[in-house]
Amino acid sequence: MKAYLGFLLIPLALLLAFAWTYFLPFESAKLPLPTVKTLKVPVSPDAVSPVMRREPAHVDLRALMPYDVEPAPRAVAGKAKSPFLVSAILVDGERRVVQIGSEMYEQGDTLADYKVDRIEPMRVLLVSHRKGGERLWLHMSKGF
Repeated sequence: MKAYLGFLLIPLALLLAFAWTYFLPFESAKLPLPTVKTLKVPVSPDAVSPVMRREPAHVDLRALMPYDVEPAPRAVAGKAKSPFLVSAILVDGERRVVQIGSEMYEQGDTLADYKVDRIEPMRVLLVSHRKGGERLWLHMSKGF
């Protein structure tokens, strides 16, 4: 317990130093309090002058463009994306299950106009009933 007495002297010394400077009879030793200047407030809101409102500047952006600007290249149309999103494929021995959207399907189940024909570890084959046997491969999505 005696080892902590030295550490007790530090806050006691700080308290004495604060009391010594705060209660000194000398005015020069006390810290001055901040003073607040008075503000001239108008008597009524009508006395406030209206602020001039500035309208936004209208700039023609074509005037800022350089003369040798070429039009942006157009995108080449590719294959249409599938409306189905494969988020999980489970292959466990003979059982194969795929999660498309939020629903689970096995081989032979129907999905809209398609039948789940084959489930592989990274892709699923859907075959259409009505569209002349159109084959649609769905690949596992890269992430969420």
